[in-house]
Amino acid sequence: MKAQGNQKTSKCLTMNIKNINNSLSLRIITTIRIVVIFLMCGITTSCGDTCRVEGSPIKSARSLSHEQLVKLYSAMENMHAKYKGKGTAETVELPKLKGINYKHINLQYESIVIGGCFDNKTIIKFIGLQGTPTKNKKRSITLSWGELPLKNETLWEEM
Repeated sequence: MKAQGNQKTSKCLTMNIKNINNSLSLRIITTIRIVVIFLMCGITTSCGDTCRVEGSPIKSARSLSHEQLVKLYSAMENMHAKYKGKGTAETVELPKLKGINYKHINLQYESIVIGGCFDNKTIIKFIGLQGTPTKNKKRSITLSWGELPLKNETLWEEM
């Protein structure tokens, strides 16, 4: 009789330990999930300044002088000719301009990304490089920013 009682007690203890282990495992998994969610939130919000399109990149592009814009257009035109308008340029040969940080150069789309990320960018677009057909036939530089539909502003246009 006593042996049977000990077996029942032993089984109850074993089941309680398993329940405690399962409960502990669930708590650990839940804690890990919460930590991962917080980390993901932190990572996505940490690019706040680098994803900004309003403000600094736009102000910097608007502050470029006529001479700086002509110099930038000429440098982009030379790079476009050198790489034959294909792909992206790994070795940047554009002039250093105060306040303008080139994040990405795309020769195929004749543009430079100067701010933002994902689909919310600030872009300087070069129109009419090396005889590329355009509607108005004028060489120009356009500033575009935001998400679709993009806001546009002409920074420079050849007279």
